Amino acid sequence: MIDSATNMQANEKLSEFIPHHIAVAHHVSRGILVTMLKTENISLTPEQYVVLLHVQSMQPVTQSVLAKSIGRDNSNITRTIDKLEQKNCLERVNESNDRRVNKIKLKNAGEEAIKKGMPLLKKMNKSILEGFQDSEVQQFLSFLKKLNENTVKLIGD
Repeated sequence: MIDSATNMQANEKLSEFIPHHIAVAHHVSRGILVTMLKTENISLTPEQYVVLLHVQSMQPVTQSVLAKSIGRDNSNITRTIDKLEQKNCLERVNESNDRRVNKIKLKNAGEEAIKKGMPLLKKMNKSILEGFQDSEVQQFLSFLKKLNENTVKLIGD
């Protein structure tokens, strides 16, 4: 039987485990975003919406660069792009002599989905950051960028 002292030690260790906090925040915020997208009749998953946002900021972009920018493997990003192509949000364009290299670009439906969903993201962001000072938000974003950079390095190891 586990005693209360062991439980306290486990909880203390968990409270110091950064990936735990990231996982909880991701899980909860993803669930909220799913509900918000459905409420606005945007038939995209949060992951698909993020892909559209990355394509918008990087287009035209290759699948491999896109995959790396969001921490996905090539097969995962291929499936997501296939689904977004079926929804008429993205297109693959061959811009070279190499038929294997396609660039991804947004189509009008993708632009419209981003435009329709952006107020939801802003509302969610505002709620998540409630009570933070602007300087704290900037510091937090700086920490997250460093955390992402360090995490991406782990993939290469």
